[in-house]
Amino acid sequence: MTADDILRAVHENLKAITVGDIASESIVTVTEDDHVGKAINRLRENGISRLPVTNESGGLTGIVTTNDIVDFAVRDEERQGEGDRRGELDRMLDIPAYDLMSSPVQTITAGETVDEAVSVMFENGISGLVVTATPDGSEIEGVITKTDVLRALTHTEEESMDVQITNVNLLDVLTREDIVADITSVADKFQEMNVLHAHVRFTQHKEKLRGTPLLRCQIRLRTTQGQVAGSGEGYGAEHAFHVALDRLERNVLELKGVKADEEYRGQLMRKLNEL
Repeated sequence: MTADDILRAVHENLKAITVGDIASESIVTVTEDDHVGKAINRLRENGISRLPVTNESGGLTGIVTTNDIVDFAVRDEERQGEGDRRGELDRMLDIPAYDLMSSPVQTITAGETVDEAVSVMFENGISGLVVTATPDGSEIEGVITKTDVLRALTHTEEESMDVQITNVNLLDVLTREDIVADITSVADKFQEMNVLHAHVRFTQHKEKLRGTPLLRCQIRLRTTQGQVAGSGEGYGAEHAFHVALDRLERNVLELKGVKADEEYRGQLMRKLNEL
């Protein structure tokens, strides 16, 4: 099940949430005259995939996304053919954002509902909208993405994800809150991944060390990017859990790398960022 499948399934339930409730208010932009190289740096530094482009007055005039940059680079590479393309990549990094940006920008206001925002994204084949003070206005108030919507769907007042723990009696000093916080910290390393359900299972072995039993911990996450897991053993729940958590983190980062490499996009972005 993909992120879009989830959003389509819950679409009608999003009318009770406004865009302003979940939109990111941390506004990162570039100007029309800023070079593509600067845009790439800002995308990487902030872990985002889109940048509103502004004019001299700070008004919204366009948007640049990672897809725009990669698509442009791929087309440029195809035109150049084989051989050393470093000079061409350097040239591309010096192009002003104005030449690469998409315009006009799809926008929405903070007072509109999230179901309307999702509808606009689906209708236009995009993953995010710029939030403006007025309809079709140029004053930027934030950004809302499909990831923001999914994150809101998985949030509850008690915890940020649905966590099931098997053999909870083995937790000793480890608490449920500790488990949720640590898994959330790992999941946040892959911003496009939202955890829908986490299952943590503890199994006790006969072996003990100074009275502390050897435990096996298995962590399995069901996410919008597929399933990912990690397991490990240690004396006591806390030790076993953190061994499994380390393995989970490596697997999450590996999944992130695989997703980034799909269709050559990840490999090309790394090449661009090395320049």
